[in-house]
Amino acid sequence: MPLFACHDRSVISMRGADCEELLQRLITTNLDQVEMGEAGFGALLAPQGKILMDFLVIRQDDGFLFDLDSQLVDGFIKKMTLYKMRSDVTIEKSDLEVAVSLGDGDEQIALTVKDPRHEGLGYRHYAFGNELSEAKTGGEAVLAAHISCGVPQGGTEETSRDFLYGDAFPHDVNLDQLGGIDYNKGCYVGQEVVSRMHHRGTARKRIVTVSADQALTSHAAILAGEKNIGQIGLAQGNVALAQIRLDRLATALGQGQTVQSEQGLSLSISIPAYADFADQFGLSM
Repeated sequence: MPLFACHDRSVISMRGADCEELLQRLITTNLDQVEMGEAGFGALLAPQGKILMDFLVIRQDDGFLFDLDSQLVDGFIKKMTLYKMRSDVTIEKSDLEVAVSLGDGDEQIALTVKDPRHEGLGYRHYAFGNELSEAKTGGEAVLAAHISCGVPQGGTEETSRDFLYGDAFPHDVNLDQLGGIDYNKGCYVGQEVVSRMHHRGTARKRIVTVSADQALTSHAAILAGEKNIGQIGLAQGNVALAQIRLDRLATALGQGQTVQSEQGLSLSISIPAYADFADQFGLSM
């Protein structure tokens, strides 16, 4: 299978005697469940519970590697430096580059991990630039895989994708459904808010797949009648992921209303196969 270079991703290294203990208190990932040479999925949250950044985290002999949006590198290092205080932890940007293969991961690259979010996202490969010289530009292929699997991608104002960092709770973007939250690991930044949403069942906004007969417009509003019930993410042709209020969607469908984009395109909506939240709203899609 071809390798696709991820030029919008960077790698950060965290090492030191206090590294794992520090990270367990900060991020949503339970590092006890991340085996050597494997990757976990998770996020660093604001105290109010919103996602500041999400990432894959890979365990190594002497620490961890973080695979994250390149736009977040400076912010990640700044946050972790603030939190570590006098702990024995070093934080630095790595020269490793990132590539993806959407097949069986048999490429001969020293550091290869299975993407923990969904098997359809294949494998992540980490190497220095000369080792990835044959990797193709993979934006469209990777986007297609994310849409097909129902796995959203976060973005900044400059790299707007399916949701905006700093603006979404984990449940809003299915982080809990994709293994990015462990409710039994103990405290971490934002944990109280996330746990309350989980145990009270108050999450209403979720990621779904939308499609139409014509090309969709990225970041267009989704309407039921005249009411805004969601927003399309980064579209590829006539398909996209979207954030949608499932309670409002259920009400609209129950009233026989048409769900459409702000451009007037009738939308078909499907809930990702991995998700378990459809029954909560009486939806069968």
